[in-house]
Amino acid sequence: MNEQKKSKISMTSKKKQISLIVLTIILLTLLIYMVLSGTNFLVSILVIIFLFLFFFGLIYKSNEISLSSYLPSSREKPESSRKKSKKQYKIETPKRDIPKSLNFTYHQPLIRKCPNCGMILTRSANKCPNCGNNPTQ
Repeated sequence: MNEQKKSKISMTSKKKQISLIVLTIILLTLLIYMVLSGTNFLVSILVIIFLFLFFFGLIYKSNEISLSSYLPSSREKPESSRKKSKKQYKIETPKRDIPKSLNFTYHQPLIRKCPNCGMILTRSANKCPNCGNNPTQ
């Protein structure tokens, strides 16, 4: 089992070395082409360095680091400090006593409906402006 792992590691390192050599040859060819075509030498060096670093990162870090390791996981969310403080400073309100009977006075509602025409009236309206009916009766 251990020999299989070593052979697998050596195969991947050989593949990486071969791909790095091929990348270097391609980039050197591109550099020569850019210099001969009249591109500024500094610009062509910067472009080659950028391309080399980009592909080098893809070749050598492809199996080791995944992009999802940098992103927050949707399954494992850390508990927010707001929830922690809510738990810590939770105030328990006493429960209200529920009356055993419903024999108590109700306050007059803010909005009511005219029984005759159905117009919505405020608490202070004495008569319905639409039909003239007294809604308190």
